[in-house]
Amino acid sequence: MNLYQKTIKELKNQLNKNPRLKREEWDIYAKQYKLLSSIVIYAHEDVEHWEDLKNKIKKIDKKLEKEIEKIRKKLNRSIVINGINSKQTHQINDEINELINLYYEVVKENNRKRAKNYPVNSKLYEWYKYSYKKLKEETKKTGKFPTVNEWTILAKKYEYNSYQVIEYISGLTWNEIREKILKEINI
Repeated sequence: MNLYQKTIKELKNQLNKNPRLKREEWDIYAKQYKLLSSIVIYAHEDVEHWEDLKNKIKKIDKKLEKEIEKIRKKLNRSIVINGINSKQTHQINDEINELINLYYEVVKENNRKRAKNYPVNSKLYEWYKYSYKKLKEETKKTGKFPTVNEWTILAKKYEYNSYQVIEYISGLTWNEIREKILKEINI
């Protein structure tokens, strides 16, 4: 499972257990279980405050839950009336699968392909620019662009943005970032 999806799923679980969960508590929990920190989730969800993040996650979750619940009930009725192997039951099952797949495709596309615009004084954007600068410096120093694993090690060690945050804020894939940086430093 994608680390982002795993993180959001666990954050939802923790919020269900404790709706008053604080950002600091989440960051400690996330570090312990190797999940994404609040600042990374902020970038993915395009929010700047913990309460906004919690509200956004609840809204997305509720909308999806309602739609899936509606189709699930329809599926259960079809199983009772027509049996599990009926054509109608299989069609409804396909509806659920399409809905879930479409939802994750849209979320993934929204998160990856759109560069984010942040206010000039945004701490998140400043941290991104700093991390991007360090990524360029590392590439220049070693003569090669770091792999995702190499950058992850450096990012954890020096508290830079993860490659996911850099991808998300820039709206570029890691390979596109690589090409851009290599052109910028003429390697």
